[in-house]
Formats: sequence, structure tokens, C-alpha cells
Amino acid sequence: MIIVKLQGGLGNQMFQYAIARRLSIFHKVPFKFDLNEYQTTDNLSLNTKRSFELDKFFTKGEIATQKEIEKFKIRKPIVNKVAKVFNLPVVVNEKSFKFDVDYLKYSSNSYLNGYWQSELYFIDIKNKIRNEFQLQNPLNGDNAEAVKFISSKLAVSIHVRRGDYISNPITNSFHGVCDLNYYYNAMEFIAQKLPSAHFIIFSDEPEWVKNNLKPTFEYTFININSNGVAAEDMRLMGYCKHHIIANSSFSWWGAWLNSCESKIVIAPKKWFKKPEIDTSTIIPLNWIKI
Repeated sequence: MIIVKLQGGLGNQMFQYAIARRLSIFHKVPFKFDLNEYQTTDNLSLNTKRSFELDKFFTKGEIATQKEIEKFKIRKPIVNKVAKVFNLPVVVNEKSFKFDVDYLKYSSNSYLNGYWQSELYFIDIKNKIRNEFQLQNPLNGDNAEAVKFISSKLAVSIHVRRGDYISNPITNSFHGVCDLNYYYNAMEFIAQKLPSAHFIIFSDEPEWVKNNLKPTFEYTFININSNGVAAEDMRLMGYCKHHIIANSSFSWWGAWLNSCESKIVIAPKKWFKKPEIDTSTIIPLNWIKI
């Protein structure tokens, strides 16, 4: 059995799901979720309120029991190696954000603890992951109208992530935010290649963006989904033909779920505020860093 610890918001949960799904398929074993992160008294993750959101999609997997989780005991490295050889329960702790193929070599009896932010952990099942990350709720109302509008344009999504990246000191010190110049430079880059591009802007702080981001190109703000249904914004991003993402796993998935091979995706060179963190494998090779 594969158990994955879920932590963080929707985008993080999707990365954690994807590696667990890949390992479960490879080993032909079931996989389950450790949801303890969302069941604490104050329900805080990195001091920001989060909740389990994967049930909005056509995802697989079940919720692990406490007994199933407890059989995976933290072991010293040498004992962990022995456990891996004999297929005993082994805890796999991610050591850095850089892709490491060794994590895909662990046994069918593993507990995964990390963020796993790289498509390289699941690239060989990418079509299955895209299918399972389709929302169960059918498009309707304002979202259906938004898709009609997006489909009528040479649409380029822009995601401006603020929220806890600004308000939470712990989160801000780790992530930081993309400045306005990043978005202006990205739009200019896109416009030179696609003169008829129409920018579709999404944000968790739409009023701030409306007051501060002033594109000189055709654009439309979309602000029809509350935080409780933010996955609807991710779906709308996926309908855009090209993308400008923030340093956010949420907009990373919004761009990645667009399966068009010729899409242009602009991503920030600086993914985390701390320069010593190796982020070289977070952004797919065919995306453009600015």
C-alpha cells in the first residue's frame, strides 16, 4: 500500500496525489491519503487554513485509517534501507524540491511525506492524471459563459497570486510574490509572438489587481468564483490557449492541465523567496522562465 501525506492547498495536494497515483500503478497496489494535516484542532497548514479538496475531481484513492498510518514508523536511514529491500513499511521523506528518480524506486509499502513539485514524478502517466483532474461538477452558469468567451479569443491566462503570500508572514518569507514588472514583461513577450492575444486575469485578490495591474493589451478580469470553489478558476485557466503563471502550484496546474503541445507558458525564474532552494525541476523544460 502507498500512503501519501496531504498538506497545503489544492495545487500541493495535486502534486502529492500524482506521485502516489504513479507509484500505485507501477506497483499495482492501492493508495490512500493521510489527512491528519487537515484534522487538527485549528485546521492550519503552514498557519494558513486549508482543507482536503481532491474529492472535487475524478480522483482515485481512499482515506487511510490511523492504524494504517501508524504502521509506518520513522526509522533511521540504515533501517529504512533494509525496510525498502524487504518491502517492509518505509517512510519516504522528500529532502529537497529537486526531482530525484530514487523516490520512484521505493517499494509498494511506502509512506510519502513531501511536496513532489515536478511533472517528472508522473510524466509517464500524464494523460491519466489530466483525466482524473477533471472537475466532477459540470460547467454551468457564469463559468459556462466564461468558457464561451475564453474559447472565442486567443486567450492567455494570467494568475496573480496574493492572499496568504502577502498576509501570512511565514508564507511570505518562504514564497514571496511576483512583482508587477514580471507580468508586464510576460505580457509583452506573449504579445510579440501573438499580437491578437487576449489576456484573461485571475486572482485571489481581484480588487487589488484591478487597481494596480494596468495592461496595455486587450484583457478581461474574471472574478466569478469564491475561494471555496477556486478549482473552477483552475478549470477556466485550462481552457485558455496560453498561460502566464505565478510562483504558485495552483496556476502551475492551471497551465499544465492544458494538454496542447504548442502552448506558451511563462513562469517566474524565482519560484521561492529563498535563493538557496533548488527549483530547477519544478518548471517543465518547454516552459519559458522570465
